[in-house]
Amino acid sequence: MSDRKKQLQARFNDFFKDVLGENINLYDKLSTKKFVELKKVISCINNIITLQVTEKFAVFLEQQHIINSKQKNDILAQINAVNANANGYDIQYTEPILKGKGLLAEIKCNIPVNATSFGAAQLAGIIKDINGLKNGKYKAQSKAQIEDSDAYRKILADYYKFMVFLDGDRIQNAVDKLLKSNLDIPMAIFPSDIQELNTETVYIVILSID
Repeated sequence: MSDRKKQLQARFNDFFKDVLGENINLYDKLSTKKFVELKKVISCINNIITLQVTEKFAVFLEQQHIINSKQKNDILAQINAVNANANGYDIQYTEPILKGKGLLAEIKCNIPVNATSFGAAQLAGIIKDINGLKNGKYKAQSKAQIEDSDAYRKILADYYKFMVFLDGDRIQNAVDKLLKSNLDIPMAIFPSDIQELNTETVYIVILSID
């Protein structure tokens, strides 16, 4: 067996040994066809993680007394009713919570590719979502709203806005750099930097699902 094959086999089997608690040589048991099928299943992992973080965020909001138990359950039901690849926000809760405002949230499960910062493609996606929270996601809106961006921004002024990151290695450093960037959008860490929520700021939340 070549060194390359030994390395791949060891890494593959060690992972499943840790997950299953059994020392099984799955590498040799799976055919190429089964590996292809496994690859298709693994491709949805990001959607699984995003769903778990989104659900955890709903629980977090209740713990922070931003929403009540009924609102949390409404959001959880809404999350599970939406297709994973649907347009729009990860959470858009229109029912009034604090001071009669709704709630918008985007969930990011990026693992920083650089030592202390997001990669260029990662950062572009994050900035796009932050702008979407502040200025709107026009593809997900009606033609009338697209044609009247000022009116659309007034609609967004009725929502509190959150950008949620999955906690992990180097994420805090990467988020710190994001907060120091030159985006013309006010951002703040929640809850440590917050005394009272407002609808102008995009609040950054870092959550662990462990």
